[in-house]
Formats: sequence, structure tokens, C-alpha cells
Amino acid sequence: MNDLFAMNIVRSSIALSITLLLLSGCGDSGPGRVPVQGRIVMQDGMPVFPGSIALEPIEGSAFRSSSLLHEEGEFKMRTYPHGDGVVPGKYKVVLSLGMGSPPELAKYSSAKTSTLELDVPEEGLKNLVLELEEVAQRGSKKAGPPGMQR
Repeated sequence: MNDLFAMNIVRSSIALSITLLLLSGCGDSGPGRVPVQGRIVMQDGMPVFPGSIALEPIEGSAFRSSSLLHEEGEFKMRTYPHGDGVVPGKYKVVLSLGMGSPPELAKYSSAKTSTLELDVPEEGLKNLVLELEEVAQRGSKKAGPPGMQR
């Protein structure tokens, strides 16, 4: 009886060890990321939307991050396929505003020509406001890039 009891304890210990080993591999195995969220606006404060924002690595990270731009120009960056957040480092800010956006905003559509840069620190960035150099077209009652009437 003692041998049977000892054997059951050994089996239970082995099963528990295997389970813990398997569970330890189920965590986030992606790169270390920090939260980056905020909004993007024109020089006069009008929010930029619809569209998307991407952070293209300059140095310190090999991971691109992106987000959709919501109604108030708000974004919450995500590094695909790893999840929410951005790997700390230096980035060029790239915007995809779609057809109908004015030619003066075309410079933001490529990392080579974008004038916006962002340095993401180890603690991340919350309530970030990125401001474009351009002013929204007057006469538009709703927010958005110049020339994008709603």
C-alpha cells in the first residue's frame, strides 16, 4: 500500500510539473512594449480623422506599430501581432489619410518624407498630442484634415 501511495504522489508531482511548465510558456512572448496613446491634431487644434497612424522604427526597435484614428483624432498604438503598446525607441510618424486628403499632407504618408518623429521612453506615453504643421481648412463644420468635408 505504501508503494502505491508513493507512486501516486510521484505521478501527481510529474503531472503538476508538466502543467506548470506548459503554462509558463503561454505568457506574452513578444517584445517588451509600453503604452502609447493620444491624439493627432492640425496646428489649429482640429482633430485628424479618418485614417490611421503608424510608427516606423528609426532606431531601437525593429517593430512597426499602428492604430486607426478615431473621431477626435484619438489613437492607441498596437504592435502586431504582439498586442497593445510600442517597443521603446525612436520612430517616424506616418499617416494614411486616404483619398481626398490635401496634397500638403502627403509628406506624412512616408517615413522618408514625414517631418514628425517620436521618441518612446521606457515608461510609454499617455495623453500625447501630436500637432501637424498645417491648419485645417476653414468652413468645415466637422473636424478632419483640410479638404475632407463631412
